[in-house]
This record gives sequence, C-alpha cells and structure tokens, in this order.
Amino acid sequence: MMMPDSCPAASATVHPPVCPAGAAGGSQGLVRPRVVLFGDSITEQSFRPGGWGAALVDTYSRKADVVVRGYSGYNTRWALFLIDHIFPLVGIAPPLATTIFFGANDAALLGRTSERQHVPVSEYKENLKKIVNHLKVLVFIILND
Repeated sequence: MMMPDSCPAASATVHPPVCPAGAAGGSQGLVRPRVVLFGDSITEQSFRPGGWGAALVDTYSRKADVVVRGYSGYNTRWALFLIDHIFPLVGIAPPLATTIFFGANDAALLGRTSERQHVPVSEYKENLKKIVNHLKVLVFIILND
C-alpha cells in the first residue's frame, strides 16, 4: 500500500509504522475497509471463541475491520428499523462486504412465547429484498475509458 508523503509510515525510522487520522489530508485520514456482519443472535455470538466472526477477524486482521452488528432476538422486520443507522446512504464509506444473517427468529412459531418475533414467509422475503436493495444503493461502479 502506498502511503502519502506526510504519513509517518512512509519513513523507515518509525516503528511500528502508523498513520494518524488526517495525515493524508482531509478530516477522515486513512480509512480501513469494513466487513459488516448484520444479523440476529447467531451473528451477535459469532465473535465468541471459535466463532465464524472471530475467524473472519483473524483472517482479515491486517486487511479490514470486521464489525459485528448482531442483535439477539431480531427478525427482518425489526432489522429494517436499523438499516439506515447501520448503513447510512451518505457520510461514510460503504462496507467492503456485508453478511446478512436473519431468519431464525422470523421462523418463530405462532402460539409460542416467541410468537411476537414471527414474520410470515412472504414478508420475510420482501424484508430481505429491502435490506439487499438498500445495500445495493451503497455500491457504485466507476467505468472509465
């Protein structure tokens, strides 16, 4: 990775190489790519020892920040209330990648104590489409000849 001239990491005498925010000019400085894990308790607990989120952190430790946004008990209906907060359309760089892991709570059976989490299959499909479509707005491709 090429470092800007004003960044201390460009100098061989700085150990460990670091580049504070703002060294590259601008207010945000260098921003690491983010991988966002968005889902229910399965996602929330993925950072436990041996979990799949912890494995991603280990794999991408020097390449990207892996961010957990898992909410125990949440279904796709409730996730839609969070989507603009977790993935704002303006203001920050979009994530490099995102996992969406909902469905266990949506499938809660009617007539049980978890009934309030139930989401009918047709609504579940629509909610997932809304989540994916929101994320697609964040991604753009620049074509240049």
